[in-house]
Amino acid sequence: MKKSSLIWIVLVVSTLSASAGHAVPLTYNLKFDALLGPSGIGSFQYDTDAKLLTNLSWDFGDGIVGGFSFFPTPPIFNGSTSSSFLAELLGQSDFDPNFNCIVGSALSCRSTRFGAIGTTPGNVNSVTFSVAMSSGPFVFYSFASATTGPFVPGETPPSPVFGPSTANGHVLAALAVPEPSSFPLLMLGVAVIWSVRRRTLVA
Repeated sequence: MKKSSLIWIVLVVSTLSASAGHAVPLTYNLKFDALLGPSGIGSFQYDTDAKLLTNLSWDFGDGIVGGFSFFPTPPIFNGSTSSSFLAELLGQSDFDPNFNCIVGSALSCRSTRFGAIGTTPGNVNSVTFSVAMSSGPFVFYSFASATTGPFVPGETPPSPVFGPSTANGHVLAALAVPEPSSFPLLMLGVAVIWSVRRRTLVA
């Protein structure tokens, strides 16, 4: 093998390795299987390095489209965040060793979110995701109006008081298959074409 060919192969392998080593947010597709109200679909992204969940969205049809564009991530304890808690709960993956929100082993995990962008079923102000031994082998969701008392610094935040649920059911998450990176594929294609052309010229 000639030195120039070897250089091309090293460049392509290096590019592919660098691309594979660079962490990108994981994308999960969601399916909302309703017990009450409309069924729908959605998705979210989770950055395992930053422990940041973003772009949680839903679409229940009839213009009921909404979600959250960003989740603040103040540390809860031991470097864990509210994002990593919700990502483990929704994605059913062991994203954080400080939590245990996997169906079948979790005693109880519950996360309520306020301030959605867009619309919700029944135009309510909160959605709750939960897992419990008593709720069966599912992640449960519920949209409802909720109120909270005033926050007092240094004290445990008051629990929300919920009205009747306007939509609820089971939410299932599936990891989306990532698109291959175009740049490494382009470099690989260039290397192959160059190699074939080189052999043709030499022959």
